[in-house]
Amino acid sequence: MSNSYVHASFAIAVTSAEAEALVDVARAVEAIEDAASDPAVDLAGRYETLSPAFRSAFPAEPGNPFGSFVAIFSDPDYPVLGFTIEALEPRPDGQTDFILSGDQFGVEEAATLLFAICKSALPFGFEYAMTCDRLRPGEFGGGFVVIDPEGIGYHGTRDGLDRALTRQAADDDRCFVLSARDPQHGLRFWNREAGFGPLEHASPFGSAEVEAPGFAMPIVTASNVWMALPRKFAP
Repeated sequence: MSNSYVHASFAIAVTSAEAEALVDVARAVEAIEDAASDPAVDLAGRYETLSPAFRSAFPAEPGNPFGSFVAIFSDPDYPVLGFTIEALEPRPDGQTDFILSGDQFGVEEAATLLFAICKSALPFGFEYAMTCDRLRPGEFGGGFVVIDPEGIGYHGTRDGLDRALTRQAADDDRCFVLSARDPQHGLRFWNREAGFGPLEHASPFGSAEVEAPGFAMPIVTASNVWMALPRKFAP
């Protein structure tokens, strides 16, 4: 038996109106939970008590005033943030710092909230860590989120590692051409059949071939140089 966690903790500075909207996030979740346990709860009335900034970020929908808000959750019927939203003392400049933190952090929910509410703080980003209370392969990692006025970008350590390995594999599979400088014709390149000539006719040599023990240059001159061809772009 093991427990997995998604840890994150970061601060974000927002305007006074955005601060009201962030405070209202917890009130909105509370209203939805109350309505789930008591059908007599007036959701429309509870929605109207929230700040104009919150209602602007999450407009009421016909039949469900909190419809656009619960849509950010993986299970709209049971909205769970997975993190706390803590307001610090307002700054002299009118901004307020908020700390979002949790050990079952809702990465997508947090990103969507910040994108919808905290326009003044964009571009903004935060990191998160995926951990486990047992040392199990595949249970550790993390990533970061970049939020700008155009949208949200999610980036994981696994994707970064895969890209790095792909680039390394591309390096291992790179090709070379053998060059030599001719006093009359300048830089020339070796062709297995025709000898030295223009680059377009050069014979490529794979890295495994060039780096193999005992490999000998097909021809030796004082100006021989192996030149790497441009690597392929990693997908």
